[in-house]
Amino acid sequence: MPKQSPFAIVVANSTLAFVLEQSPTMSFLLRRLGFPDCQTCSVRFDETLAEAVVNYQLDLEQVLMTLNATLLKERIQRQQKLSIQPSSHNGATT
Repeated sequence: MPKQSPFAIVVANSTLAFVLEQSPTMSFLLRRLGFPDCQTCSVRFDETLAEAVVNYQLDLEQVLMTLNATLLKERIQRQQKLSIQPSSHNGATT
């Protein structure tokens, strides 16, 4: 079992449903990692990542690292966009 980062959003026992709920990009990323298209296969959404990687002969550590890195990057970008809000003044002094 891979070591779990304190920053991990997705872990080995996360269900596929949970993973897909985290971001719209997860479906694409799972396909890129070697999972079948969840729209066309008979995926069990209650299946965990640990179970799924065995079924598809994938590397759990690589899958977790890629998913979590993507999710963290997306969250940081979203937070940065929220923190960069237009100023309420136009810089003129009164």
